[in-house]
Amino acid sequence: MPWADALRRAVALHQGGDLASAEQLYHEVLILHPDNFDARHLLGVLRAQQGRHDDAQALIQRALSLRPGDPQGLASLGKVQMALGDFTGALKSYDRALASHPGNPDLLYARGNALREAGDLAAAEQSYLAATRAHPGFADAFSNRGAVLGRLGRVEEALACFDRATRIAPGLANAWNNRASLLCEQGRLGEAVESASRAIALKPGFAEAFANRGGAHWQQKKIPAALVDFNQALAINPNLLGALSNRARLLWSETRDYEPARRDLEHLLRLDPDFSLTEGDLFYVRASIADWKHFDDDALSLIRGVRAGRPVVQPFIFQAFSTSPADLLSCAATHAAREYPPQPPLAPAVIRERAKIRLGYVCGEFRGHATSYLSVGLFEQHDRDTFEVIGFDNGAGDDSPTRKRLESGLDRIVPITDMGDRQAAERIRAEEVDILINLNGYYGAHRMGVFAHRPAPIQVNWLGFPGTLGAPYIDYIIADPIVLPDDERQFFTEQVVWLPESYQVNDDRRRIAPRTRSRAEAGLPGDVFVFCNFNQPYKLSPAQLQAWLAILARVPHSVLWLWADNPTFELNVKLFAVRHGIAMERIVIAGPMPVEDHLARLKLADLFLDSLPYNAHTTASDALWAGLPLLTQTGTTFAGRVATSLLVAAGLPELVTATPQEYKNRAIELAHNPQELHALRDRLAAARNDCCLFDTERFCRHIESAYRDMWKHKRAGLAPQPFAVRSDSFD
Repeated sequence: MPWADALRRAVALHQGGDLASAEQLYHEVLILHPDNFDARHLLGVLRAQQGRHDDAQALIQRALSLRPGDPQGLASLGKVQMALGDFTGALKSYDRALASHPGNPDLLYARGNALREAGDLAAAEQSYLAATRAHPGFADAFSNRGAVLGRLGRVEEALACFDRATRIAPGLANAWNNRASLLCEQGRLGEAVESASRAIALKPGFAEAFANRGGAHWQQKKIPAALVDFNQALAINPNLLGALSNRARLLWSETRDYEPARRDLEHLLRLDPDFSLTEGDLFYVRASIADWKHFDDDALSLIRGVRAGRPVVQPFIFQAFSTSPADLLSCAATHAAREYPPQPPLAPAVIRERAKIRLGYVCGEFRGHATSYLSVGLFEQHDRDTFEVIGFDNGAGDDSPTRKRLESGLDRIVPITDMGDRQAAERIRAEEVDILINLNGYYGAHRMGVFAHRPAPIQVNWLGFPGTLGAPYIDYIIADPIVLPDDERQFFTEQVVWLPESYQVNDDRRRIAPRTRSRAEAGLPGDVFVFCNFNQPYKLSPAQLQAWLAILARVPHSVLWLWADNPTFELNVKLFAVRHGIAMERIVIAGPMPVEDHLARLKLADLFLDSLPYNAHTTASDALWAGLPLLTQTGTTFAGRVATSLLVAAGLPELVTATPQEYKNRAIELAHNPQELHALRDRLAAARNDCCLFDTERFCRHIESAYRDMWKHKRAGLAPQPFAVRSDSFD
């Protein structure tokens, strides 16, 4: 049989890597013997090696029509179906093969891979387990089982699998990398770097390991090292999606390099238009540089994605342009369920009877930062006869005066930056915290994953994130009747606690630099009316800027003073102004500076123009504390009603408007009425001493009343329920 000799030669050439010669001989065999299973099957395998998977599938299926139950043919078909993304088909092929070889570890392993890719993690874990029982030395099966166990939240079992895999095969780079990925997710960053480095040493071209090490370095705040690793990962594999996403996010969030971040995100969306959160990240980056060419279309696309329940945008970005409380709830709930679902609980918390309620504030910005500028006075004012106050610090800290006040104002600060979520939750539980307050929400260096473990009997959303977190393990949100009216409770998963005045705390000891720079030193003309807005650029929109430019057009001798952290924003905003008939010289850009100097420079402006749909928050309090009148329009969301709340608490409700036209007219009227504006400044100066907005002690007593009532309900065995704190609640 000449075809038999040709088949033997073809197999030898195939095994030796000479695919072209082997392919020719397989064809010759099939000419002589068209129904030869081996030639057709192996030609299909060869086509798969060439990346011609559709041809491979057709050839192997034809071979299986000749020998339907052949386990090798079925295994080959499953492998090709995996490459084609047909995970359901692959699973059927592996199951058919296992029917005749039920304990085959290779088939069980391949079946586990198919189940994992299909999203059935529990079944995949069982298939990998069966493979390791059939073959106790199967290192790859231990490694993949560990990866699945990690995704199932069974962290210690996962690490045990990785340890087993690396003991069996110390040179198995995949196992070291899988271990690094899980350790990074758990916040065990030093170990993660060590494992990823081991994987790289074993496999110098291992792009995924460089990406994992970069992620660990980033969480350690080693930004240059992280960027080097992400760059190396992408030099090896330019289309590595996770590395592209992480590098872009590092660039825009840490180094403010918006242009390269934009390029990375646009490339990522070309590779995978549905990659999680990328569409929203790109919206943020474009907004940060005032690249508004596609603003309306991009915003509409994100809104549609949110309404469809897709993970298209981070909640804090969505807040910047959403006007719908229902959409904001949908965005937050989708994000919570996907990124921070409830985790296996710790042991049930003990409701202790003791003299003091133990508060825990979790924050990534216990330093010179807006959140701490507002809240440091509260920590100092807490009644230590009733409360013990602990700060759980997820940040790096600094040498600022604010940090020093935090260190003395809190009873103690517990660092959790280098702890995994469960480890940090266990530490909080060990501190026997009664009420745990989330000062970040989804903004900044947050730790939503810690709250997902339910470390405290009561968990509260307050201050840092002006909206619902959409998470079932957050019991309360602290608000006020203006930012969160009773008829909008349906859009919040938390129970609402209404403080009697503004929900926002302020520090009545904030220092303003004694020397105010001249307008010339600040780059401002000396003889004009200065409108300003110092919100972060991503919170602005082309419609908002158009409204301000229309005001400038009606107040000829005026300028608009904005804040930015990048020159591209300045250029784009000035060009936008020119296109709308306003000379670019009438747009002035301020940059970052120390907070005390920033407060002093606010005195150079005449009127702060608030923005919608996201108001100025801390920035608004900065202006009012510095004596700068602020004009707002009440919005339709929590984030869009904060300035209204602040102005009412400051005793200046006449600076609140209801419509765009009223807002515009009032701004023009104030610019042409220096006497009224001067009177408003006088009232603001007096308000620093007597209004409730800047009465830290008064605010402290109100929020303490809220904490006492929360704890009273819990001790009585009651579920969280909405309630309002009375303005005279000074127990």
